[in-house]
Amino acid sequence: MIGFVEGFRKEKEKTPADIRYAAIKLLVRREQSLSELTTKLTRKFPGSKVLIEQELEELAEEGLQDDLRYVEMVVRSGINKYHGPLRIRAELRQKKLVTQSLMKPSLKKVPIGQS
Repeated sequence: MIGFVEGFRKEKEKTPADIRYAAIKLLVRREQSLSELTTKLTRKFPGSKVLIEQELEELAEEGLQDDLRYVEMVVRSGINKYHGPLRIRAELRQKKLVTQSLMKPSLKKVPIGQS
């Protein structure tokens, strides 16, 4: 007979491969900002902040995660919904995920006069 404590499975150690797999799984669905991925992975793997940062850095180096591409996706989505530049800029600021230097080039693509 297995003892009460012995019957529970021990939580296995999270490896970089586990974190990478979870990140790629999120990126397959849609573009994610670095901030979004960090938040989601930190919730899923508490206590693995250093590993998460390392894996996200590798994904960015490999071109699998790119904040500029994320901003362009948000801008394209706003244009398709007939949102103007002010509303798109407000949406990007609300997300607190991107810097001004990433916003400017992407927002130049928004046709003026849309509302």
